[in-house]
Amino acid sequence: IVAVGGVGGGPASLFGVPFDYPDPEFHYFMSKHAPDGSVLWVNFLQAQYGIRLRGLAIDSNGNFATCGDDYDNGFVHKYDPEGNLLWASVLGGAGQETATSVDFAPDGDLVAGGFSDYGAIFIDSLEINAGSFFVGATLRYGPNGDLEWYDAQPESPNHVFIAPGGEITAHEGLTRFRHFDASGSADWTKEFVDAQGFGQGFARFTHSARGPGGDIFAAGELVGSLEIDGFVLENLPGHCTDFIFARIGSDGILQWATLARPITDYDCAGQTFDVAVDGQGNSFVLGETAGPMMFDGTAVPALTVFLVSHDPAGNQNFVCLPLVGGIGLTTVAVSPFNQALLLGGMVDGPQTVAGISIDPEGDANHGYVVSVASPLATGVSAPHAVARLEAYPNPFNPRVTIRYSLPYGGEVQLDIHSVDGAHVRSLVRGYRAGGAETAAWDGRDARGRVVGSGVYFAVLRAGGTRLVQKVTLLK
Repeated sequence: IVAVGGVGGGPASLFGVPFDYPDPEFHYFMSKHAPDGSVLWVNFLQAQYGIRLRGLAIDSNGNFATCGDDYDNGFVHKYDPEGNLLWASVLGGAGQETATSVDFAPDGDLVAGGFSDYGAIFIDSLEINAGSFFVGATLRYGPNGDLEWYDAQPESPNHVFIAPGGEITAHEGLTRFRHFDASGSADWTKEFVDAQGFGQGFARFTHSARGPGGDIFAAGELVGSLEIDGFVLENLPGHCTDFIFARIGSDGILQWATLARPITDYDCAGQTFDVAVDGQGNSFVLGETAGPMMFDGTAVPALTVFLVSHDPAGNQNFVCLPLVGGIGLTTVAVSPFNQALLLGGMVDGPQTVAGISIDPEGDANHGYVVSVASPLATGVSAPHAVARLEAYPNPFNPRVTIRYSLPYGGEVQLDIHSVDGAHVRSLVRGYRAGGAETAAWDGRDARGRVVGSGVYFAVLRAGGTRLVQKVTLLK
């Protein structure tokens, strides 16, 4: 696993590796971890005003690339498996320049997306412009960092993808996808804006991912109505926006598109955070509703984080609500081993990291929340602060034993929640010494009433750690 991110604030350490850069205060870090989570190496970079990391890619040889900006110039970096910098490309200019996305080609080439808000991007002595105030560029670099070709447009490439044959798809702005062959010749453009006067609508895709064969899977919002490749997509009367999920073939033809609609009039869909695709073409979208939404017959409340999955043909596999207690999750990925989904994000500010594992049927297996503020200040590696939470038998009837262990003593809270996050019963409140503990739940709520069959969540809070364990009551 290669991780990248930013840290700030002054003398501290990360994963037990000290850093002390009093000026500037912001640092960009890279770390590599073995499968068991142990740290192989950590590197730090400095920036005058901080670094915004926007993309990470890893090739089959273990080389990796990053892109982003330092709040002034954009950058594309390539590293070897040990974290040594192989080459760097700077995207300069008179405005705010950034590199938005990066991906590896099978031959070791890199493709990246660049953007400037002031007329031109400069790479060494080369000036890239699109004849407009804003300029976006799709950039292809050779294995040694030489710029092989570029394409300039007045739209920023939010994401760029390389298919196994070397063809490139650029997701430009919010409504357009453009496809290039390996030499940089554009061979098709797909614009999700009504061009026939059907409904003066458009699809605003905020996130996309590459799937098998170079197909693109995208998620966002539908505004108004449009007709494209034989599909008629339209908001219902009284609706503000719908969620739209789509698959675009490598030939530029829309394969399928499906909508999730507001339940009440004048509500908007919300936002999407990330898209992931597995090797079979199942897609997974993480997002959050604004108003109450209907996903193929399943109601999702307002202001709720959701994970929705579609099969390769666009049929909904599941929609689940992977959160208990307001954990904020922003990223989804697919495990190559068991197809479980790993979601990561932050809760209660940037000092706390959250994650949860979801099986292929949409059921939450386990979760964690780890506060890294204290470990970073003391130089202790964050994984050492993780507790354990287990339940047996599971499923159960009528009684389940919940076993947990803590690395150190402190205040502990163990609660049972329903699938919609409602509090059912408190099992533990108060100080507990470090080590193994158990608690039992007899399937009753706080008033002693027997609860119904179904899925519940045991939620453990201890210091800066929160763990979640699914339990199923069968009658």
